[in-house]
Amino acid sequence: MRDLGTFYHAKAQAVGAADSLKTFMETPLAHPQRGEAELASTDPVTIEAEDLFITSPEGKTLAGPLNFTLPAGQRAVLVGRSGSGKSSLLNALSGFLSYQGSLRINGIELRDLSPESWRKHLSWVGQNPQLPAATLRDNVLLARPDASEQELQAALG
Repeated sequence: MRDLGTFYHAKAQAVGAADSLKTFMETPLAHPQRGEAELASTDPVTIEAEDLFITSPEGKTLAGPLNFTLPAGQRAVLVGRSGSGKSSLLNALSGFLSYQGSLRINGIELRDLSPESWRKHLSWVGQNPQLPAATLRDNVLLARPDASEQELQAALG
């Protein structure tokens, strides 16, 4: 009986997390992007930053200058002290913070991309993830349940 209670609460937490994520993804941008350029949802993504400064809504510089290239298919880890700009970079990439300089996705300036098109390429795992599905495979397939076995293996790298 105790296990039933544990599973019930785990499911409730997963449903709550999914609701929070849905609300977050539907939140309008503070500085709406007006881009209309599209990325195919299956395109591998290369991210390039050149003299990138990330700014708060008030115009304060939060991080920068940043210069980097993350080639498609390469894994990267953001590490640094608290306040060093990790979250600011992720918020800029998500379209929630404005920036100066250049931040290109497959050669297209981020501000020129359709937010909906770009967000299809994004995923995020917090510090305390809750995996709602029964298996790792099921969790990986949450975004694209119709993915082929080959696409699944490619996603797992």
